[in-house]
Amino acid sequence: MNILTVQNIINRQNPFAVNVTIDSKIFCMDLDSGASVSCISEKTYFRNFASNYRLSKDALVLKGYNGLEFQPRGYIVANVTYNNITKKVKFYVVHSGTVSILGRDFMKNFKIQLSTVNTVVKGDVMNGLVSKYSDVFSEKLGCFKLSKVSLQLKPGARPVFCKPRNVPIAFKKPLEEELRKLEAEGVISPVESSPHGTPLVVVLKTDGKIRVCGDYKSTVNRYLEEVRYPLPKIDEIFSKLHQGKKFSKIDLSQAYNQFELDDDAKQLLTWSTHKGLYKVNRMPYGISPASAIFQRHLEQLFQGMENVSNFIDDILVTGKDDEEHIRMLDNVLRKLQDAGLTVKADKCKFFQDELEYLGHKITKEGIKKTEDKVEAIVAAPTPTNVSETRSFIGMVNYYSKFIPDLATKLKPIYNLLKKDSKFRWNKECSQVFEEVKHLIAEDMILVHFDPDKPIIVTTDASNYGISATLSHLVKGEEKPVACVSRTLSPSEEAYSTIHKEALAIYFGVRKFQQYLIGHKFTLKCDHKPLLAIFGEYNQIPIMHANRLQRWAIYLANFNYTIQYIKGCNNHLADYLSRAPLRIKTVDKDYEGKENYFNYVHSYEGWPVDSKTVTEESRQDKVLRKVREKVQGNWTKLDEEELRPYFVRKDEIVVEGDMLVWGHRVIIPSRLRRRMLDELHASHLGIAKAKATARSYMWWPKMDEDIAATVKACMPCLHQRADPPKAELTPWQVETEPWSRVHADHLGPLQGKYFLIMVDAYSKFPEVYPVRALASEVTEEKFRDAFSRFGLPRTLVTDNGKSFTAANMKRFYERNGIKHITTPVANPQSNGQAENMVKTFKNKIKAALLDERNKNVEMSVLISRFLLNYRTSIHETMKETPSKLLMGRNLRNRLDFLQEPRLQRNEAVSVNMRRAQEKQRKHYSQNKRRQFKVGEAVMVRDYRKVNTRQWTEAQVERVLGRSTFLCRLRTGEAWKRHSNQIINIGKLQTGREPNEAGTAKPCDSSSKINDSHRQKTVSNSYVNKDNVCTRDNIDNNVKETDCVLDEIVLLTENDPKKCDKSGSDATDLSGFERKTNTNKNCSKNTDQGIAAEQAEQMSQRCDEEERVPGKTTEQQTGEKTAREQPIRGTDQQPERERTLRSRPERVRKKPQRFNDFIT
Repeated sequence: MNILTVQNIINRQNPFAVNVTIDSKIFCMDLDSGASVSCISEKTYFRNFASNYRLSKDALVLKGYNGLEFQPRGYIVANVTYNNITKKVKFYVVHSGTVSILGRDFMKNFKIQLSTVNTVVKGDVMNGLVSKYSDVFSEKLGCFKLSKVSLQLKPGARPVFCKPRNVPIAFKKPLEEELRKLEAEGVISPVESSPHGTPLVVVLKTDGKIRVCGDYKSTVNRYLEEVRYPLPKIDEIFSKLHQGKKFSKIDLSQAYNQFELDDDAKQLLTWSTHKGLYKVNRMPYGISPASAIFQRHLEQLFQGMENVSNFIDDILVTGKDDEEHIRMLDNVLRKLQDAGLTVKADKCKFFQDELEYLGHKITKEGIKKTEDKVEAIVAAPTPTNVSETRSFIGMVNYYSKFIPDLATKLKPIYNLLKKDSKFRWNKECSQVFEEVKHLIAEDMILVHFDPDKPIIVTTDASNYGISATLSHLVKGEEKPVACVSRTLSPSEEAYSTIHKEALAIYFGVRKFQQYLIGHKFTLKCDHKPLLAIFGEYNQIPIMHANRLQRWAIYLANFNYTIQYIKGCNNHLADYLSRAPLRIKTVDKDYEGKENYFNYVHSYEGWPVDSKTVTEESRQDKVLRKVREKVQGNWTKLDEEELRPYFVRKDEIVVEGDMLVWGHRVIIPSRLRRRMLDELHASHLGIAKAKATARSYMWWPKMDEDIAATVKACMPCLHQRADPPKAELTPWQVETEPWSRVHADHLGPLQGKYFLIMVDAYSKFPEVYPVRALASEVTEEKFRDAFSRFGLPRTLVTDNGKSFTAANMKRFYERNGIKHITTPVANPQSNGQAENMVKTFKNKIKAALLDERNKNVEMSVLISRFLLNYRTSIHETMKETPSKLLMGRNLRNRLDFLQEPRLQRNEAVSVNMRRAQEKQRKHYSQNKRRQFKVGEAVMVRDYRKVNTRQWTEAQVERVLGRSTFLCRLRTGEAWKRHSNQIINIGKLQTGREPNEAGTAKPCDSSSKINDSHRQKTVSNSYVNKDNVCTRDNIDNNVKETDCVLDEIVLLTENDPKKCDKSGSDATDLSGFERKTNTNKNCSKNTDQGIAAEQAEQMSQRCDEEERVPGKTTEQQTGEKTAREQPIRGTDQQPERERTLRSRPERVRKKPQRFNDFIT
């Protein structure tokens, strides 16, 4: 079996890429001298070659760098062109791998000479170690077995819970996938609740993937005890490696995540996400003591081993010869395997002649510095203008106390700063410049690093460079330890000021990280806004650019405090940033194009793309000004139209010619209408449209524009949901029994319908099984009920035909009953009847399910319910319905146990008002919704033939506190509750309100029937305002009551003298009683007989009302007390005051009732 090594499938270390042409297509492939054959991935084959090349099979077996053997899917032979030479090359198709490799066979065919691309260990030694310790080289995340990590809190620490941060829509799916991956690896676990909660920061990588980190700066870091474990000094590390000939570096995979936390620490570091809470099972990045804890565990693991050293997660191994080197590697890998740790194979390097480590180059000859710690000063370029010269003088003067006679030495350079002197840099200036630089770099100023002394890192940035200095505070003076600087790349020069200053901080901390990790230090900068972004305990900003979030997460691993210093006091760093070292390349840690639009491009259906936004941004006058100011030093607001951008100046970045705020593209004015139309294309509501927009774009007042667009959409208005509920309007509290009755139908229940009535005063129910919902049947049942309890003044029902038919209207008119109908589809207006329907239905259903009632008739169950309900104390009224209606409790089967206690009726009204007020306060979460006459509105449309839910109309009349009469454009008039009305502004209609803003009263004289002038008794009532409000409206709505100047009281002597003209006019609350003889009455009326009959009827009613055992005086006193106003109320309803101010009606219980029910 032929086994060949294919190294670069697993191990990619600085590959050398070339472009080759295959079938007229250009491919970028990696040259790999460690690979015996050329390979392409399975994905590349199916995408580019499957249609033209069929796979051939052979017995070749390939071996990866990790020692694992695998069988390729097959191979193809293709014509490859390189350097104008075309030859046939065999490519093996492998299952794994992401890159295409040109191996030694390709190099041989095309005569490519490479000394080395990737070093490969010859022989089976390394392969044997990889195979032996396969668990260590596994791609799975390891778990440290020897102990768990515990975290200690400072005294007085308290739990901190931060709610989840809003996640952009484009990030939600990748974030959820990352959370599932971390949960599968055991890094996190979902929990129901926790007193601790740390929000997540989602950072977009340059490859389009995301990184998830907890923002522990804002939660637990301030309360964690500092772990004092000194990191090894550079000299100590190198002292263990000085005898080495070859060197290996092992990199642990996701180092911190391999250490498990104890139960308390897991709860302490809980994540709060939009998907819920997750406890963190492994030590995460971002907690301040992580590096010290990690270093302590690894040093304990490798304690006593020679030729082995580690700094955090980098493990160095060497030996005086290859045999010892292999033996030490074997020991290290065995220790790692026993501890349960895994390594990242593609970052490990074995048997290297030299390695870069902690800013030094390690070779068999010894340790070499990769850069001088004062190179930034010694190699600083010569000043070219007055500004750079002043910066150099300022830096030098800062160290003047360490340089004797400095002013004399600098005299030639000082002369360049004179007011009338021209800037001419001569040879003498150059000599002084070089001499002073070397004086500063001498040991008399510079000090050696001492971790026991206060550590200070000072940074600064200019328009073309960044710098940082590491210093110690010695006797109150800052003395430099090391200085670094570099120029900005072309893309970095386009950064805003805050981003350049932030880059300087990131640059300095990375350069000095070997001195800073595990130590408390002070970070100084001269840009104040960065204190809010990189503050020790401040939240990582979510609206700043992606790079700022990434740098903030990196800094969260260090223990530091940040301070602001004025630029005039930042001498050395300021000078170095203005005279940076000229560099040709930029470290990959700093450079990298921000992929802000990775998800914007993939959002299918957007009407514009980044190219369109860029073109329009160039032409937008306002955005051009913003771009210029952001790239400069924007310190004050010059124009008011720029204010929305000025307040976000530290968060806006420039990408090309496009502006980005956080992760949101700033849309030019000419594209905003198109974006609004696209956002509402599927008729999303305001909240959803805003949420979508906030994930992708921004412009000033964007939320207001979205709300206006949605509200102006007429199709949405026609199909919109109900408006917010209006304030609860309770019915007026009744003061006498059977004055107002509420009625409704129930059914079908067990194949039957039921007419249900309930007295508003006593809550006394009546239930009638009916054969059909016909008006004739309803009238029959009403006659039966009214024959026992009398005629109510008011009857409240819905708009069913059984209540509103013509015969029912005549019935109400003949018997002086005011009929009130509720608005369509608003059962709350008839709440008392609806509640009784609900109660009756539930109790009857429960009774039918009871096995004891298996053979009981429905009529018996109804009778039982009515008796029990009528004899039970009502929760609101604090009395039984029967007692309130009839003045006595009905006898039931429990009366032989205990006689019911009597209660005074005076408390009933008080209890009802209290209950209604409590209900009103509980229900009324919105203010009362009122509409003016003539106002244009949308009203609920309940016609089944109409697909619209809302129809345009105009308010024509105010019928009550929450009820309105609305006129449609078709001329129809509908009665609607305020919950069924939406205000949309004025509409052009032909009907106008009067000057008072109310409906115009009709001519009462035209509406008064002559029958009102006919013979009547002496008792009549006159409207105080003498105004008739009757109007002819559509039959769909109950007519409003016509209030006439007289109302005829029927008597048994003259039951038919008043006809329809007095219909619906029985509400006496707005009338005053008078005792006289109507002039229009017939002269033949015997007034003496009528008066005598009225007196006799009054006496008989008084006799019926007497209570046995009480004198007439006692009863008269009680009656008078009932008529007194209730104490403790600030104001009584007008109707109640009117009713109590007039004499008691004589006709409470007539002698011959059937004569009155016509």
